[in-house]
Amino acid sequence: MEPPPPPQPPSSPGVSPIKLKECMEELLKFTLLSSIQGKLQTGLSDEYCEGLLRDDPSNLLPITNGNFNTLP
Repeated sequence: MEPPPPPQPPSSPGVSPIKLKECMEELLKFTLLSSIQGKLQTGLSDEYCEGLLRDDPSNLLPITNGNFNTLP
């Protein structure tokens, strides 16, 4: 019988792996908020961005009335 292959080393030795899903979610939220606040031109309407943020069940931002312009 052959011994099992050695475990694969991490892609960046000495560095913890990045949870890509969480990073992408935060980047998307930041992008949508920046678009609503006029800090970033995405070509998406404010209503569309607000809908995406509002419909996100994991959204922990203190947004309850759709007034996104009050955030920093």
